[in-house]
Amino acid sequence: MKSVRLTSVISMTLFSLLALQGHLTAQELQKHSFTNLINDTDEIAGFSETSTPDPLVTTTVRLYPTHLSFGSIAIGNHSSAQTVTLTNGGSSSLTIYGIAITGTDPRDFAQTHTCGPKLARGAICIIKVTFYPRDLGPRTAALSIYDNGGGSPQRIPLSGTGFAGLCIPRGGQCRPYYKCCAGLTCVPASTRAFCLQK
Repeated sequence: MKSVRLTSVISMTLFSLLALQGHLTAQELQKHSFTNLINDTDEIAGFSETSTPDPLVTTTVRLYPTHLSFGSIAIGNHSSAQTVTLTNGGSSSLTIYGIAITGTDPRDFAQTHTCGPKLARGAICIIKVTFYPRDLGPRTAALSIYDNGGGSPQRIPLSGTGFAGLCIPRGGQCRPYYKCCAGLTCVPASTRAFCLQK
């Protein structure tokens, strides 16, 4: 009888150790997978990791609006912040691993947010994005949200245009991404255009 009990205890102990080993291996695989996901993306600016990855859960991540356009901003200045609302429309808590600016020109945009590592079912958090053009012309990036809600990362396209802070005076030739000074407009003349009185 003692031999049977001892064998049973040993078997249960071995089973527990194997299960624990499998659990740790799964966690390590999750961390490794998430790390590779971040490292494989384009250059990331303003990334903030907020938690350790959890298994995929039944959630629906809703983002509004689905695109942010900042118009034309002079280099050296910044736009007003625009707001994105993130809603957990699923049936369970959402784990948010991190929020980042990614894409072609990530350093021309910045983000702040109220999102914690967990977002309860039906809850919302706010992400604010600002445009800081560093060069002339169109600038593009994406607001990327990394989570365990499926379809991660969710991305919202960002766009804006940088123009020169100095204006072109009267009689000056119009140039792309430069504006005529106040009271003047760009008037075509033969093969060129000049800033002249309206």
